[in-house]
This record gives sequence, C-alpha cells and structure tokens, in this order.
Amino acid sequence: MPMEDWTLTARWIVPVDRPPLAHGLLTIRGERIVSVSQRGRADVDWGNVVVLPGFVNAHAHLDLCGMRSSEPAGHDFVSWLKGVIAYRRSRSPEQVKHDIETGIRQSIRAGTLLVGDISAQGQSWDVLAAAASRSVVFWELIGLGGDRARAAWAQCNRWLRSRPPSFNCRAGLSPHAPYSVRAGLLRAAAARSRRDGLPLAIHLAETLDEIDLVKHRQGPLVDFLRGLDAWDESGLIDHLELVYDWTRGHHALSYIHGNFLDHIERIPGQAAVVHCPRSHTFFGRSIDCLTSLRRAKITIALGTDSLGSAPDLSILAEARHLWQQAAGIPPAEIIAMATVAGARALGWADETGSLTPGKSADFIAIPISGESSGEPCFDLLESGAEVNTVIFRGQRQVGERPIPSC
Repeated sequence: MPMEDWTLTARWIVPVDRPPLAHGLLTIRGERIVSVSQRGRADVDWGNVVVLPGFVNAHAHLDLCGMRSSEPAGHDFVSWLKGVIAYRRSRSPEQVKHDIETGIRQSIRAGTLLVGDISAQGQSWDVLAAAASRSVVFWELIGLGGDRARAAWAQCNRWLRSRPPSFNCRAGLSPHAPYSVRAGLLRAAAARSRRDGLPLAIHLAETLDEIDLVKHRQGPLVDFLRGLDAWDESGLIDHLELVYDWTRGHHALSYIHGNFLDHIERIPGQAAVVHCPRSHTFFGRSIDCLTSLRRAKITIALGTDSLGSAPDLSILAEARHLWQQAAGIPPAEIIAMATVAGARALGWADETGSLTPGKSADFIAIPISGESSGEPCFDLLESGAEVNTVIFRGQRQVGERPIPSC
C-alpha cells in the first residue's frame, strides 16, 4: 500500500459532510483521507464520475441471500414470517455460509463498505471478519418464554466473549422484536450493550399487528407464536415506549423499520431509524412514517432488509427507490441516509461514512452523463448508472480506475 500522499480528482467529489466539490481534490495517504479541497493538482483524474463515501447498509439479513419470497407484494406479514422460518429450517450450515459469502460479495460490488447484519447465532462473523469491508454482526436474540430467553442469553454471552472487535468487524446485539423477545431479555441486552459499548438494533413498530399484540395481547401474532410453541403472554413488554427508556444512552442504536412509531418525541436523541424502502413497498406500507421522523429530526438510515422482501442488496437502488417514492426529500439528504447516517447508526462514524480528513479511505465512483444538472446527488438518484469503482482502506476492490502503486 502506498504511504506517499496521492491525489484524486473527478467531475464531482461528494464528501457528504460538506457541500459537493466540482473538480475537487481528494488526498490519500495509505489507508487514510488526508484532505478534501476545492482545487489542486491531481495525480489521477477519474473523469466524468461522482466520488462519494462507500454506502452503508444499516440493516441486512445476509443468511437469507438464497431466499426469494413467493409471497406477492402487499401480502400479510405473518404469512411472510412463516416463509422465512421455513426457509431457515431448510438450510444446512454450508448453505448458510454460502448465502452470506454471496451476499457480502454482491454488497461490495454494489459499493457497500459497511453492513449491519442481523445474524442468527452470529453465523456471519467469520465471513464478514475476512471481507474487504466493515460490519457489525448483530447476534439475534429470540425468546419470549422464560426458558428459551435464558438459554438464548447464555449462548449469546459465550459468543460475545470469543468475538473481540477487529479493525473491520464488531459485535452487536439485536433483541429481535417486542413480539419475539421477553421483556427481561430485551432489557438485559440493552444494559449489556450500554455497558460494553456494543451497537444495538431492534425491529420496532414494524407492523400494526405488533402494536395490537403489545397493547391488547391479541391479533394474528398470538396464533403465530402459539403455532411455534413460543407464546408466553407474561414475557411481553407493557408498551413499546419502554424500548425508548431501556435503550437510552447507547452510542450506536437503531430501531429497524419504525413504520408505526408512537410518541416520537421520546425517541432517544442518539437513535436512528433504519428505513428499508423496497421492503417497505413490498409490504404495501405508506411512506408517511418518514414525514414525522424528519420533522422530529430523527436520524434516518437506509437498509435493504433481506432478499425475502427486496430484489438485491444495492443501497443505491434503495436510495433511488426512496427518491421516487418520497417527493420533497432533498437528494443530498437521501445520499446522507445511504452513507453517514448508517455509519452513525452502527457506531462506525468515527471511521467511515463521509470523506472527512482522518477517516478511512473508503469511497466509490459512479459515472454521470455529460450533461450534469450541477447537483451531483440529484444526478445520481435520477440516473441508472451503477458503481464502477470501489476503494476500501485506500486499496481498489472493484474497477480499473488508476491508483498509484496499485
């Protein structure tokens, strides 16, 4: 890896944490960004492309990368959940590993250099720790009944002791959802996460069925859980807003989906809501949830969810879908959702997510047409161009564009 400074220019440099620079200059030393400036002499010129930070997929289920849902768009959530469970039970450990390898390979090719993976039993750790990207592997905690909750917690703690953080991979905790995790287990996971500085993620207010279950102890999720021999009313939390109280104070906290959140004013200031646009459309949900979140200035990050409800793992495609669905959100804000907002949600914003001096040289390039609008984020969202260059820690992973000594 070259340790001498080298400089890069392109049609646009989009740092994300500051306005875009036409023909800006990005200076790299080894693995790090040294500076981002308006103009200067460059060692390499990448031409008619937009250079921006690598994308962040703040919510994925890589173990489901072999799944293609047979349910039609808009189908009910419980039927879909049954399909996910059946699929997982059909897969061997070798098949699961293959799915995870396929998923991270496709993610990097699409420009994603940080992923938050919700992982059953932490299965994705070895694959992601060896990948040319960053990740948080969230151990998925499930257990509404007392015995299962205690067993899940013991197993999780054994896993955490054997998974110290590395330069590119960190452990996190994901109590799955209020309908699938005992209140005591959710609270214990939140406390452990706060104590040890672990990222925390929870599916929250994803469906009206979840709200009905927590508020009234009724609805289709009751029969669903009984069918799994997992129903235990005594394990349910009293109201969803308890999650806000129990998770307050975390440095890396994400509520996944958040389609029907109440009392938004109580959401902890450091929390992010992870929106998965194409999965959202798959289930036929209204985009109105984003309006109140944006009004309350809640951080919104983007995720793909699983291939059971999305066609691929492209965050650029998610951003473009959101752009088409949510009129009124500025293009630069959507690009921030796809980059630095996700890095904050996953606890990696000190290292990646924006082209900031001192951060890792993790960036990508996307071609734009000769006729630019003068707003590169708008051009990216309006075009159909794909990522053609991926740089991780100053080294090329995808593409042929020149880098000194590479």
